[in-house]
Amino acid sequence: PASCVAMLHWLKHSGHNLSTASLPSGGDALMQILLQGRTNSPEGLHRPPLDYLPLEVYEQWWATLPPEAQASIKKRWGLPRDACDLDPSRGFAIHGLRYGHVVVLIQPDRGYDPDQIADLHSPDLPPPHRYLAQYLWLNRVNMAAPSGYQGRALASVAVVAPIWR
Repeated sequence: PASCVAMLHWLKHSGHNLSTASLPSGGDALMQILLQGRTNSPEGLHRPPLDYLPLEVYEQWWATLPPEAQASIKKRWGLPRDACDLDPSRGFAIHGLRYGHVVVLIQPDRGYDPDQIADLHSPDLPPPHRYLAQYLWLNRVNMAAPSGYQGRALASVAVVAPIWR
């Protein structure tokens, strides 16, 4: 988290639009702000997310995936509309914070049980829909690609910024 805060301050000082909101003073402050919003933990499910990716947007993209990729994901996670963490009226929740043109995101869970370390980096486990939806949101809605990744597996954040300042 401290590295993420350092990156935010560096981006602001280099002229990127991070809005007029004050930036966190350190890693602990950033974590406290992140914990006020939606997180991967069951306790965070009632808190507001940064945004939502509508199911319709996800399903349009899903239809463009190769059939082999769809089959692997469907076998483990089911169809997108049946995802356990899909809000039927809003779509997939995006967990994070926005500072102007920069977003700080909480890495989505990769498995069924966040306490199962084996799921975190398993090369055989296809990503769940919520994981794919967050990165699709980055690309299609926020129009950015990840430009930094900081943290450990269970408490990681990505700092992303579009190419404009």
